[in-house]
Amino acid sequence: MLVRPLEERPPTTVLWDTPDLRLARWGCSLSHENGKGWTVHLPDEQGGDARGGHRIAGDDDAVPGAALDLVAAFARTAPLTAWQATGSEAGATLAGASGVAGSSEIAVDDVGRHSTAAEVVRRAIAASTVRLIRHDAGVRLGNDPEAVHQARVAVRRLRSDLRTFRPLVAREWGDRLRDELRWIGGELGEVRDADVLVAGLLTGVGQLPESDRAAGDAVIEEVRGHALRSRVRLLESMRSQRYLRLLELLVEASHRPALLPDAERPAAEVLPGLLARPWSRLRRDAGRLRWREAGDDELHALRIRAKRVRYAAEAGAPVIGKAAAKFARAVTGLQDVLGEHQDAVVAAAWLREHGPGGPATEAFAAGQLWAIEGEVAAQARSRWPRAWKRARRRKRRRWM
Repeated sequence: MLVRPLEERPPTTVLWDTPDLRLARWGCSLSHENGKGWTVHLPDEQGGDARGGHRIAGDDDAVPGAALDLVAAFARTAPLTAWQATGSEAGATLAGASGVAGSSEIAVDDVGRHSTAAEVVRRAIAASTVRLIRHDAGVRLGNDPEAVHQARVAVRRLRSDLRTFRPLVAREWGDRLRDELRWIGGELGEVRDADVLVAGLLTGVGQLPESDRAAGDAVIEEVRGHALRSRVRLLESMRSQRYLRLLELLVEASHRPALLPDAERPAAEVLPGLLARPWSRLRRDAGRLRWREAGDDELHALRIRAKRVRYAAEAGAPVIGKAAAKFARAVTGLQDVLGEHQDAVVAAAWLREHGPGGPATEAFAAGQLWAIEGEVAAQARSRWPRAWKRARRRKRRRWM
């Protein structure tokens, strides 16, 4: 090791990491300096160098809970160990220890036409696991709704990919992982949906007459209260051993997923058939709908189908090529229109069911916001058939 145990030198700056240096592998650091307290440096969400030091008060006897929170996804169930460094050594000691520099814990390997299906599955799991872990601290900090969005997308992609690749995955292993992802995805979804609701209503308040905007802001405060309660529940879940064990399962799956023998076949032979399955379900469900009479729940279900098709096509695009990528973009257009519709429907329903029961001015503002959301939903409803026509063009899916 390039670092010496704590007892061998008088303490100045003490760096903490797991025995296998997980924090360093993610570009993260946790340290305590006499007289200055604790500092956590988090990696850039896209994989850059450590940045943005977070100062946390506390003595050097134990890592404070606030610091543990920020490094939890990187350390997971492994214990943290104290090592000492001084002066200019402090910033680089762990990063250089045992050749860790540049050695990430999860590698998202490139795949292509000569890859096996197993390599594509591993890459899909690894990419989403990295996405989830890198945005974990941002979710806990709560400063940026985008962190919750990215974490939720990571979980959704994982569940969708496990569904798409189900014929290649050991059933019991895959079902267990999907069940755990459904649990934490639901917790993330509650917070994300509240964030989207707040953002949509803020747009609506901006369209109100000046005299009604203060009352509209009061309506939004009701939503923020709901969002805060959802966030408290999410953080409780993320601080549980169940969540940390799920992250361990995902890291292990990023290296060694439980796959069946067919996964060793060439991806170019296997993937088109697998990706055609979610598309056939989307086409079936869309074909059953009467465009002008489709119910809100039916359009929401269609959006979920579209999202699964998009994720499947994106997972296969590195092997299949540009045709799959273009198809994914076309389906994304359908998903986006249906997403606008669903967000507006949810906002209108919330205003009807949970609107303020206080001053008449707030009730009046809530009514105006309800009308605005209804118009947004109606416009999206009128656009989805055109988006569907673009997505279903035969030339986009000849590769299936």
